[in-house]
Amino acid sequence: MSQDKRAPSAAEKPVDFNIVEEDKPRYKPKGYGKVVAALITLAYIFVFPTLLKHLFTFLLERYTVKQVYMMIGIGVHTGVYFLGHIIMYFIYKAKIPFFERYRIITSPWPWESDPAKWRVLLKETLQTTFLAHFVIVPYLVYNDTKGDISFNFNMDQMPTVVDILLQILFCSIIEDTWFYWGHRILHHPWLYPYIHKKHHSYTITISIAAEHLHIVEYFFVSILSTSVGPLLLGNRMHVITYVVYMIFRIVESLNAHCGYDFSWSPYGLLPGCQPSSWHNFHHSHNMGNYSGGFWDYICGTHKPYLEYKKKLEAKRAKEGQTESKKSQ
Repeated sequence: MSQDKRAPSAAEKPVDFNIVEEDKPRYKPKGYGKVVAALITLAYIFVFPTLLKHLFTFLLERYTVKQVYMMIGIGVHTGVYFLGHIIMYFIYKAKIPFFERYRIITSPWPWESDPAKWRVLLKETLQTTFLAHFVIVPYLVYNDTKGDISFNFNMDQMPTVVDILLQILFCSIIEDTWFYWGHRILHHPWLYPYIHKKHHSYTITISIAAEHLHIVEYFFVSILSTSVGPLLLGNRMHVITYVVYMIFRIVESLNAHCGYDFSWSPYGLLPGCQPSSWHNFHHSHNMGNYSGGFWDYICGTHKPYLEYKKKLEAKRAKEGQTESKKSQ
């Protein structure tokens, strides 16, 4: 396969893995970063629902359920997405040492290595982003309002912490399954050049690469993978839980493509999620790491990443020894 140098699948090669052992490095002490990551995780569960309850109560007193659903469905997706880009734009341009120490790849950013090529890619990415946020998402949200909104909008029936955790876990399992197999199928050589290759225009990931997708991939992989879980839960899922889940997934996608492995990112800590370096490897090597959860472990498609990490760590250790000898 020319475009996709995948690791052998479970059917091609015996799977020998230990998820607990391979996940251990993520739980090593990270100083203040680990504390901040834990606080952000708690905010998803305790702070966001309370803030959202006040927001929904305010809106529902003034608008119909369908109008509120449209405002939230479009506003949260676009608002969180562009806020993330604004923050990352500042980080990219400022090159503050505090942030730069978390860069995954030291190669120049696309706008630095080839400005002319970058301008073409940026224009294409902005067009894709405009289509997604101002045409496709509004249409899909509006289409939902033609029928009954399935989510529970009763603010007197706030979801419990257990409800939020279990439902987000359920949706995450569905998302990982759908995304893994959809993404992996798009890497098949019969499909890759026509659909998924567009996303791989970015070999060095930056935040706006997150939704630089072919329209087929955007709908059948990106949107459906996130939507199927909530649709299956229906009115058993409170709209507040749904919005928390949306924010969780949008930020996760931005984090995966940002090009920095921030120590305070909760996605490098939570089970079923991965640090930015995980997806960055997929873009830079165009193989493995098709999702962020358990399917890569089950199918062994994370093995090239682990081998790469071992080689990188060995190289760094050797360089450290060389520097130590020079200083003696």
